[in-house]
Amino acid sequence: MIKNFTKTYLLAFTLLFCININAQIFSEDFDGGIPAGWTVSQMDGSSVNASSNWIYSTDGPQGAFSIGAITSTTAANGFMLFDSDLNCEGPQDVWLISPSFDATAFDDVVVSFEHYYRRFNDQIFLEVSVDGGTNWTEYELYPDLVNNDFAGSENPVVSSTPISSIAANQSDVIIAFRFFSNEGCAYSWQIDDIDVSNIDPTPFFDMRVNTNFFAIPPSINTPASQIDPIGIGFLCDVENIGQMDASGVNLNINISTATNGVVHNQDLDYGTVIAGALDENRIFPERYVPAADPNVAYDASYTISMDSTDLAPGNNEIAFQFAISDSVFSKEFDSNGFGGPPGADATPWTLANHYYVPNGDDFTCTSILFSIGNAAESAGGFINVYLYEWEDINDDGIAQSGERDGTIGGTIVANAGYTIQSNDTDVQIVLENWDTSPDDQIRLKDDTHYLLAVETSPPTGATESVFIGGTGVWDYSAMTFLNDSLNTERYGSFWNTTEIGTGADLSQVIYAPRIRMHINPEVMVAIDNQLDAENIVNIFPNPVQEELNLELDFVEIFDEVIVKITDMSGKEILIKNLSKINKQISQINTVNFVQGTYTLQVITPKGVRTKQFVVAK
Repeated sequence: MIKNFTKTYLLAFTLLFCININAQIFSEDFDGGIPAGWTVSQMDGSSVNASSNWIYSTDGPQGAFSIGAITSTTAANGFMLFDSDLNCEGPQDVWLISPSFDATAFDDVVVSFEHYYRRFNDQIFLEVSVDGGTNWTEYELYPDLVNNDFAGSENPVVSSTPISSIAANQSDVIIAFRFFSNEGCAYSWQIDDIDVSNIDPTPFFDMRVNTNFFAIPPSINTPASQIDPIGIGFLCDVENIGQMDASGVNLNINISTATNGVVHNQDLDYGTVIAGALDENRIFPERYVPAADPNVAYDASYTISMDSTDLAPGNNEIAFQFAISDSVFSKEFDSNGFGGPPGADATPWTLANHYYVPNGDDFTCTSILFSIGNAAESAGGFINVYLYEWEDINDDGIAQSGERDGTIGGTIVANAGYTIQSNDTDVQIVLENWDTSPDDQIRLKDDTHYLLAVETSPPTGATESVFIGGTGVWDYSAMTFLNDSLNTERYGSFWNTTEIGTGADLSQVIYAPRIRMHINPEVMVAIDNQLDAENIVNIFPNPVQEELNLELDFVEIFDEVIVKITDMSGKEILIKNLSKINKQISQINTVNFVQGTYTLQVITPKGVRTKQFVVAK
C-alpha cells in the first residue's frame, strides 16, 4: 500500500513538475490602425504609393484577383495587409516590423499569428532580430508551397514558429513579417492577432480536410440532358496539423438532396497519419452519376474522422453544392466579384470555360451569357465571343490555337461581337453560326469538348482593362487533377493575357468566370423547305429589350408571309401575317416577353428561314 502511494505521489509530482505554464510575452491585434512602435518598410526601393507597402485594413485586398478578407478572431477591428495584386510592380520587398520586446525570462519563445495568404511567384518570411534590427535571422514560411496554392486550408490559418534558438532569454527581440517578390503582382498577405508566448499552442489531435484542394463536379450547373456518363469523381487532401499521430483516419463523401435525402455515401480509409503529414491525391474508388432530373440541387461534404477526439473539430468538414439545371452549363451559381489581367494597363485579355457535351446530337447552343464587372468604365469597349470544339491533341491541358481552330484539331463553331454599354452587368447574346446551315442553329455534337471564350478589348483612352464577373469560390484544379490521373479530360476555366483571336494559347486558371452556355433541343425544320440564301432575313438588336426589328429583303414579291415566334418549350408566343412583301423592316414589340431565348420563323411560299434571339430585361 505504501509502495502504491509512493508511485502515485511521485507520478503526480512529475506531472506537476513538467507542466509549462503558458505565459504571454508579446501580443498585438491591430485595433484601429498601425500601433505605436510598429513600422512598415519598403526594402525594394520602389516608388511609394497607397498600395506599395503594408497597410491597415478592415476591407481586405482590392486587386483584380482578390482572395477575400481575412476572417481572423479580431478582424472586425482591423488587420494588416500587403496587397501585391493591387500594386502590380516589381520587385516587392516589404516588411511589417514590431517594436522590441523582452524575452529574458523565457527559455522557449514561439511566435503565433493568424493569417491568410496565397502564393504566386513570391515568398513570405518571419524575420527575427535581437540586436535592434542590425542583423536578422529569417524563417521562411511555407517553402514548399506552389503557385496558386493557399497557405493552409482555412481562413484564417494559425501559424506557429519556434524562435527559441535566436530569441530565448534575449532582452531586445524584434520580429518582422516580410513579403518578397522579384516580379510583383502576386496575390496578398493578411496578418492579425499576433501572440508570442513560451509554448506551442498546436492541439495534440487535429486532423483537417484541406479546403485548397478538393474535387467538385466539372460544372456547378449541368443540364439534365448532359449528365456525364462517367459521373463525378471525389478527392480531398487531408492533413494532420496536431502534435500527435492520428490513427483510424477516415474520409467520407456524402451527397444528398432535399427530396431524396442521401443519394451517395462513400468512405476512404487512411489508417494512421503521422503528425505534421499532408496526405494528398487519394481518389475515391467510386464515382457518382446524378439522376437526369432538371432543377435539382445537391448538397455534398467531405468529412474527416479519427480514433482520438479531435480537439479542433471546426476544420473536419468541407461542404459544397452543385445542381442539375434544365438548360444551363455554368461554372458558378453567381458572380461575387470580377477579374482582370495582371498589371494596371488597359489591355485586351481572354477568359474561357470548358464544357463537355456527352449528348450533343439533337441539341443546339441557343445563347450564351457573360458578366461585365466594370461596365461604366468600359463602355464603348468590345467583346468577342467564340465557341470552339476543342481536341487536346498534345494532352497537356493547354488549349493551343491549333487545337481549336482546325489546324491540327477542333474548329470554330460560332462567334459574335458585342459593344459594352455603361449599364451592363449580365449580357446574354445569340452567337452566329460558322456553319452554312440555312436555319442558323448552332448544332452540338456527341462526346465533344467545347470552349466558350470571351475576348475583351477596352475602349480607346481607358485606364483599365474590361473586368469579367465571376467567383473564386469554386476551384476546379482538384477535379482537373483527378480526371487527368484517370485519363478523362475534364477542365474548369482558361485564360490568356491577350486576344484569343491572335492565335494565343489558353492556360488553366483558378477562377470561375460567369460565362454560361444555354443549350436546348434542336428546332425541327424541314431540310427540303429552306428559303434560298439570296433571300435576306435579319433581326436586330439581339439581345432585345423592347422592340425587335425584322428586316426582309426578298428577290421577289411574296403574297403571304407568316412570322411565328416560339419559346424554347415550343409554345407559340406570336403569329404575324404579312401581305405583298418584297423589302421592308417590321417591328415586333417584346416588352411583355419574359427574359429568355426565342425562335423566330419566317414562312414564305418558297420556304422557311429560322432565327433565334434573346430577350434581356
